[in-house]
Amino acid sequence: MEKKINRRDLLSTVAATATILALNVGDTSAQQSSDAIKKGTQMTVYVIFDVEIRDMSKYQEFMTGVKPAIEQAGAKYLARGGSHKVHEGDWEPRRIVLIEFPSMAAWEAFYNGPTYQGLKRIRDESSSARLVSVVGVG
Repeated sequence: MEKKINRRDLLSTVAATATILALNVGDTSAQQSSDAIKKGTQMTVYVIFDVEIRDMSKYQEFMTGVKPAIEQAGAKYLARGGSHKVHEGDWEPRRIVLIEFPSMAAWEAFYNGPTYQGLKRIRDESSSARLVSVVGVG
């Protein structure tokens, strides 16, 4: 017989696990994530793209479709192709795009959803990108 787990018990378990991990490694961001889970809040997520555009006209087609999709997902651009400067290390970014999503779930639903996956095909044809997502500090 399969045992059903209610949402509150699951969240408490996840929060307790995150707290234990945070205490063991001294990671304050894990502790903050744990606190957010306990409170039922979501942490803001930032998505950083490093994009090299090979075909600007095709990339514009991608941009025309992705802008409204990002807004519909509750996200917003924080930086989009502005000038940047490397202060340390050997990273040589081409074009930086920074997007704020209300949560990791919102970002992953957007990224894996049919709208973005359709647009991603256009992006992949016209550019190459590296991207990471990072949970905010609260």
